[in-house]
Amino acid sequence: MNARIRAHRTVDLAAIRAVGFDLDHTLALYDDAAVNLIAANAARRLLVEQLHYPAWLAEATSPMLVPPAARALAADLRLGAIVKLDAARRVRRARLAGRWLTGDETSAAYPDGIPDSREWNYPVYSPFQLPVLWLLEEIESRWPAPADRRERCEHVRSMLDLAHTNGTLKSQLRDDVGRFVS
Repeated sequence: MNARIRAHRTVDLAAIRAVGFDLDHTLALYDDAAVNLIAANAARRLLVEQLHYPAWLAEATSPMLVPPAARALAADLRLGAIVKLDAARRVRRARLAGRWLTGDETSAAYPDGIPDSREWNYPVYSPFQLPVLWLLEEIESRWPAPADRRERCEHVRSMLDLAHTNGTLKSQLRDDVGRFVS
């Protein structure tokens, strides 16, 4: 296999004024936890301003968990827990309202695992999705779901997306690139 990189056309690098990239480590390595914290804090403010969530949410009140791996994590939208799954979708660890459940509590809450349905859970596939879990857990611990956790999850996701698309996240990254990008 030839390990050389070949360009399909000539590119005049002197003519390029800026290079843009998304936050998937394609062109640069960045500090996931720091970037996710900015996104989560922006989403907090947007949840309060745009969707009239309680004002206390605008302030970061609990430490953000930074698990060593994001895959196989999910938000259980029935109980409001954050769960770690094995390959058979059995719940190995569960955290509810800021507290780790014991093994017995986890087994009792999830005797048959967790359904593979977006109706009942929000799966995480990358570190970029962790703020959804952080915010859902914090909201649930202080303001237990009065109605539909699926709707609450959608609110959090949409405000995180808005923090990206309205420039909030990128402006903070741009202002201190060295802090966030290797």
